[in-house]
Amino acid sequence: MKPKEPQKPIRKPQKTVVARTPLRQTLEIIGIYVAFGILWIFFSDRTLVWLIGDPQTVERIQTVKGIFYVLVTGYLFYLIIKRRMDLYYQSIQDLTVLEKKLYQLAYFDPLTGLLSRNKLIERIDEIVAEKPDDPFAFVLVDIDDFKNINESKGHDIGDMLIGMVADEIRKITEDPDETARIGGDEFVILLRGGSGQTTVVGSDSG
Repeated sequence: MKPKEPQKPIRKPQKTVVARTPLRQTLEIIGIYVAFGILWIFFSDRTLVWLIGDPQTVERIQTVKGIFYVLVTGYLFYLIIKRRMDLYYQSIQDLTVLEKKLYQLAYFDPLTGLLSRNKLIERIDEIVAEKPDDPFAFVLVDIDDFKNINESKGHDIGDMLIGMVADEIRKITEDPDETARIGGDEFVILLRGGSGQTTVVGSDSG
């Protein structure tokens, strides 16, 4: 006899879940309410005629009932619209906050608060485009033996040192000059047009 082949496990078909959009949810609520309202009006009218019998009394009650139905309908639509508008404004606020965070991450160094490499490049492009005849220069600043300090003392001490250097550079930088951190221990001072008052004093230890 031939050995039986192992049966392959039967995979159950996965159910596809269709997301319910806010518009669809709103239409469903309105549809349910309209259907309920039609049934309520139709059967309540018959019930009133059957219970009361007096046409004038039934007419007055129907008037009150109609006013009540209109008020309830208006209030429900108010709740639906208010809910949608609240979600809309909340989405706008969330997007605005997210946009600010993304802008901050893209254009500013999170450790020092100085301009990032991307923002520095953008500023240079703006200067060249808006004032092509204005001179500008760069001063590159780095920390000697920073790699050894970072490895021997730890990253926390390294980050603290970078923050202290950034503060010192920020103190000597005046408008319209700008400062950016472009790498681990590398900073750039952008000197613009020779009009800045920034004074840079340093030494090259070779």
